[in-house]
Amino acid sequence: MDDALLLQKYHGLGNDYLVLDPNKNKIHLLERHIVKLCRRNIGAGADGILYGPIWQDEKLYVKIFNPDGSEAERSGNGVRIFAKYLLDAGYIRHRPFSLYTKAGEVRIDFLNEDGSLMKVNMGIPQFTGGVLAYVGTPPEIINRPLVFHTILTGQPVFPWEIRTA
Repeated sequence: MDDALLLQKYHGLGNDYLVLDPNKNKIHLLERHIVKLCRRNIGAGADGILYGPIWQDEKLYVKIFNPDGSEAERSGNGVRIFAKYLLDAGYIRHRPFSLYTKAGEVRIDFLNEDGSLMKVNMGIPQFTGGVLAYVGTPPEIINRPLVFHTILTGQPVFPWEIRTA
């Protein structure tokens, strides 16, 4: 059974991720592996893969992969899911703790013993300014203009507002 691949699947706030722990698997993760594993009709199906824990320079890291195989800088749901995995698998012994992604440090504190509630500090959002452009007819909801903004929290987020005037 040395060739078996041990994956955990977690769900959180509308996303599902596969957790691939390099300490429990002997695999060099390639882009083609990620794509196949994430495909819902032929693989396990997921919004991405969380690869870790990885210890580097006495810091705890996770690599977050998108279903196309590219590495994401950060994902709020991915970080929360991975934090829960770390607790479930016995990697976390102190609270709060820091987890590092490609975008940097994320502070996590569990608010209860089973880790189903947590507080995650993703850092200070960066408002990139301006409004996203669109092509064609301006978007509307209930006959009101819809405006999209860009905020970076390590991963682009596109909140929207409905203008009343």
